[in-house]
Amino acid sequence: MTPQPPRFLLWLLRRGCPPEYLEPLEGDLHAQYRRWHARQGPRRAMLRASLEVLLLLRPFVLPRPESAEPFYEKAGGFVMWKNYLTVVLRALRRRKGYTFINISGLAVGIACCLLIFLYVRDERSFDRFHEHADRLYRMTRGAAHAITSTPSNARFAFEETVPEAEHIVRVVDIGRFGAQVVRQEDRIFNESRIYYADPAFFTVFSFPFLRGDPTTALERPNTVVLTQAMAEKYFGPRDPLGQQIQLGNTVLTVTGIVGPPPGNTHLAFDFVGSMGTVRWAQRADWGSGNFRTYMLLRDGASPAAAEAQMAAVVQQAVGEEAEEARFQYHLQPVPAIHLQSDTDALYLYLFAAIAVLILLIACINYMNLATARATRRAREVGLRKVVGARRGQLVAQFYGESALMAGLAVALGLGLAVLLLPVFNGVSGKNLALDAAAWRFVLPALAAIWAIVGLVAGSYPALLLSSFRPALVLKGQAQARGAWLRKGLVVFQFAISVFLIVGTLVVLQQLRFVQTQSLGLDQERVVVLPLHDGQQAQDYRTLAEALTQQPEVRAATIGSGYPGRIRRTFNEANAEGMAEDAYIDPVYILSTDEHAVEALGLTLLVGRGLSPNHVPEAGAHEYVLNEAAVRAAGWQVEEAVGRWFNLYRGSSELRGTVVGVVQDFHFQSLRQEVQPLAFYVNPFQRSYLMVRLHAGDLPGALATLEQTWQAHAPETPFAYSFLDQHFDALYRAEQRMGHLFTVFAGLAILIACLGLFGLAAFAAEQRRKEIGVRKVLGASVPNLVRLLSQDFLLLVAVAFGLGAPVAWLAMSRWLERFAFHIDLGVGVFAIAFLLAVVIAFATVSYQSLRAATANPIQALRYE
Repeated sequence: MTPQPPRFLLWLLRRGCPPEYLEPLEGDLHAQYRRWHARQGPRRAMLRASLEVLLLLRPFVLPRPESAEPFYEKAGGFVMWKNYLTVVLRALRRRKGYTFINISGLAVGIACCLLIFLYVRDERSFDRFHEHADRLYRMTRGAAHAITSTPSNARFAFEETVPEAEHIVRVVDIGRFGAQVVRQEDRIFNESRIYYADPAFFTVFSFPFLRGDPTTALERPNTVVLTQAMAEKYFGPRDPLGQQIQLGNTVLTVTGIVGPPPGNTHLAFDFVGSMGTVRWAQRADWGSGNFRTYMLLRDGASPAAAEAQMAAVVQQAVGEEAEEARFQYHLQPVPAIHLQSDTDALYLYLFAAIAVLILLIACINYMNLATARATRRAREVGLRKVVGARRGQLVAQFYGESALMAGLAVALGLGLAVLLLPVFNGVSGKNLALDAAAWRFVLPALAAIWAIVGLVAGSYPALLLSSFRPALVLKGQAQARGAWLRKGLVVFQFAISVFLIVGTLVVLQQLRFVQTQSLGLDQERVVVLPLHDGQQAQDYRTLAEALTQQPEVRAATIGSGYPGRIRRTFNEANAEGMAEDAYIDPVYILSTDEHAVEALGLTLLVGRGLSPNHVPEAGAHEYVLNEAAVRAAGWQVEEAVGRWFNLYRGSSELRGTVVGVVQDFHFQSLRQEVQPLAFYVNPFQRSYLMVRLHAGDLPGALATLEQTWQAHAPETPFAYSFLDQHFDALYRAEQRMGHLFTVFAGLAILIACLGLFGLAAFAAEQRRKEIGVRKVLGASVPNLVRLLSQDFLLLVAVAFGLGAPVAWLAMSRWLERFAFHIDLGVGVFAIAFLLAVVIAFATVSYQSLRAATANPIQALRYE
């Protein structure tokens, strides 16, 4: 006999339901009753049928607007969603601690992700603001754009022969030769961001021109364009156009004003003078390299075709030498310069990966914490199913909860990002801001994060909780499945944490290594003073001798650069005993005097330093080489003195005799091997004065330097820096990386601890009765803490086994970028393992102690 619903329920349904809805609702009730009767028995079927009838009659008994929709369709509409929202808000209020942990974890993860994405966006946006950025290229030479400077005549040769070129512009950075003296009436300043450029500079590059004509501002010699800040600095409220300033010995007329160059450009200037002012700009020598040259291609032109035409021109000009790397010209896209030449793109990809990993950790936390609450919400799910809720409705409810919490976390994360942005700028060395352009990126990013977090973080709890069987739930027998998945997620979190801990330790140790490594020279208490065109440059020897006579000064030397800023020659060098077609490339050069060895604290191995008052003549130069240059020449150190050495193998003008050899010292970053270096005298290359001070009163010594400077060069400002500061600047990128790595590693570990905290809470909840029984039987609190903690420590060990090899591989590759680096031994990994264990134990022990010290009577009454 087919089971039928009780007659009083059918009578009640027929009396309360309008006739047009009765037939489908009554048929649905019969079908559901038969299923309930077969699965759960007559009593359970009668209970569920009674609740079903009450729900079916509710829209018709209570005063509501008439509608053609059945009630079970209305239930998925506004009324049901309003009910879901009410339930969610009440649950969040009741569980304030859980709500705080869950939302704050997501918010911190989203804030970190947003800050890193702003950083990545800024790094990738360099020079993309130019109107013609898609067809703007920089000329380079050699493999991998190794040489970025080009000869002057490259512009004229290619302008006439490369049909793909619309404009070719040369730029020379005068500031790289040292600070320049700029005078305006009786005011004197030191300036370093000074360029000279061809007339089409502001046509090719889209810098914001405020006053003047960008197409003609640099046409005439002795003209200059200033930034607005410099115009206000030198002329105040006066109209700067037509006014004059003196740069060195040259008087320049102001013909234009531009806004400040954006921070995301490799061309950062305050002054742009006309190239016609530079007397040596017309020199036709394919072997030189003093200019950066840019090419704007015509619409639709191929850079490959332009490179091929450039190669043909160079082949015709230099013949067989065109096969050498320094004569092989390439075109580098200007928007790619920053990531290919000026910075390390690896750091950018690394921070982007960290952002994704932190966001993943935050999502995993949500799933673990929601799972830990699964048994507490099991009765809610069971009751909703009993009264007729479908699984799809429950899934929608939990996704809605996840979306609501993700929305709250996104809002809080945005607030945290705005609040922490100044701090992040200080650590990263950036000037990021949430301007209109940034909001066009931030809002879609936040929407994407909200959607991803709401979907990914809510998927597991939604599918898990909605799958509970009502009969088992109401009997208190529901079990949250997927224990291995939850443990796997925690292992994944701590594997990332181990990777970040190892990475942070390695970066910090490498930074400490490069900062404390012996450089082969004494960089302490060496003051660097920039020289300028003017009196002190003409009488530099007098000034150096006057400084040396001061009791605070040990030695003073002049130089075309200083360690950390020594330029390479673009000529190929050769030496006695080398084959005719053999050469040394690259060779770095430092024009200096006889006091260089003492002033820089170098070790002279054989021979002597440069001769006092040596006057260089063609073929009669003197050279002091480092060991790397001696090895490159194929000599032994002991036999180098007295042999000839030539900086330019194609000419005898720079040929000379080796008079001494100094021990190798690091004049570049420790990322590079020590390169060949030659000291010689060139009276036309004098940019810096390096003064070694005796130990003692540093402020007093600096005051003495200033007094001596003003006595010999009263018309130029006194400016100084320390040599060790310049060396520190070589590792600024690594220092910032270390700081960022430390901050984000700490935050990622904090968020991972929240996930572990959730899993510990879940385990304590599941084993509550077992703990009560063990306490009654005499188990001590330490034994219970060990019992509850050992599983988690095992997970940490597994995470270490997975994360450590990845960390070793990644950090080994990173250390390979340094020619001199630490050894990646087991000590770093042992420290990382201990830190991970301590962090995990400290996180888990709170829940373990709380469960172990609870009253066992409450646990035994639980069921």
